[in-house]
Amino acid sequence: MTDYFPKHSMPNLPFVLKTETTIQEGKLQQDKLCYLVEPLGDLFCVGLWETCPLDLLNVKESAVVQDLSFKEAARKLGVAASTVSNHLSRVYRKLKISSCTELADIVHSVSS
Repeated sequence: MTDYFPKHSMPNLPFVLKTETTIQEGKLQQDKLCYLVEPLGDLFCVGLWETCPLDLLNVKESAVVQDLSFKEAARKLGVAASTVSNHLSRVYRKLKISSCTELADIVHSVSS
């Protein structure tokens, strides 16, 4: 975290949290970091990580990437297989890739 907030001293966070009881998520430092804040009673659980290519995807596109087949993704999302194909095309454009092998490489590098 010191790479992104070199002048910050612990134990406080280097950014402001809203004191809401809902889950908050967003990006910081010119979209180089992502954060997720989950309320836990009187406390908050804060996750902070460097962005990766998969952070560019919306919920449906992320679901398509996680599934092994068009049929499985379509069933899970409650849409036609052709809609899954459209989501996958957008994923390829956003990630600037052209094959499922490249997508698998990205997913594998992020999950390991």
